[in-house]
Amino acid sequence: MINNQALKNMKLFQALKQKNRLVSEIKELSALLISHNRTSVVAKTSEVNIDDTIEKLNAKIWELIELKHAINIANQPIQKDIYILSEHKAFLKALKLVPTATVDVSDGRWGASKADTSEYNVQMTYDQKQALIEVTVASIGTLQDRLDEFNFTTEI
Repeated sequence: MINNQALKNMKLFQALKQKNRLVSEIKELSALLISHNRTSVVAKTSEVNIDDTIEKLNAKIWELIELKHAINIANQPIQKDIYILSEHKAFLKALKLVPTATVDVSDGRWGASKADTSEYNVQMTYDQKQALIEVTVASIGTLQDRLDEFNFTTEI
């Protein structure tokens, strides 16, 4: 369990690393619980004490809750930038999937001839797409730098 004193002396970047470790430990304990919830009928023993595993899992979950709450409070001054960064990353991911090549598309009928094919032009050219990607990547970099500095200088 994380105590309040340990949180007070922790930088935000350390708390974020600890959060990731806790998430990993919770996944491992959950997998252990799922895969070992059985005992040998003959030996009447189990490789894992399920009650102990549940107790450890519950403690890690509460530790994660407390840590996430502390991180949330510490992040308040820069929360809007966190949201902007997240949305910019989602936009970039979608933008990279935008096709920029003119295509011929058949109407879907078996044996359709060239006469049954429609040509589609793109609205955004490859160069326009690349320029938008470049601007978005630069914005993400600026935001990430700001967040990194905040994470390294802010105490929980």
